[in-house]
Amino acid sequence: MKKLLTIALILSSQFCLSMEVEFVGGNDMSVTYYKGSTWASSDRPHRTKYYICDETVFEGDKYARLAIFGEQVDADTIKLQRVGNRYVQVRNFNSLVGESTKKFNLWDARIFSAQLLKVGKNKINYTFLKNKQIVKAGQFVVNIKVSHFIECEHGFVRLQNFSNSQFMACTKYFSYKNLYCSN
Repeated sequence: MKKLLTIALILSSQFCLSMEVEFVGGNDMSVTYYKGSTWASSDRPHRTKYYICDETVFEGDKYARLAIFGEQVDADTIKLQRVGNRYVQVRNFNSLVGESTKKFNLWDARIFSAQLLKVGKNKINYTFLKNKQIVKAGQFVVNIKVSHFIECEHGFVRLQNFSNSQFMACTKYFSYKNLYCSN
């Protein structure tokens, strides 16, 4: 039995030569790009403006856990940073499962949170830490391709007022994608 276990361990180590790092769901993702224009009208003050709008919609989950395969890493923290971006995302890491304990923000751009990825080839630097000491570091690639480019028809939206006018007009315009945009 010990010989069989030893042979199994030797064979399994032959196939696990390198560690794979990827997001749960994979490292190849896609977006749909919408482009269009709209007239926006408001009663307060009474005026009409014309805007050119675009929107990039991430296909899939905007948040994902990071997982490793092929090697066990004794770490409690994982840091990710896209090459060329100063923003770093940090999550706790469960070394027994080989996965981050919380999801990383892949695509949701908000005021207090920056997205990790952009369209194209993303080189992501990772650093595993244990008690704030670097255990392992490296790089992996995530590809984001534009799967669809959809040119939308001209639209018309009505706004309550013109505060944040282009943002508000384009947000409302794209809320009617089924009316103005067809695949």
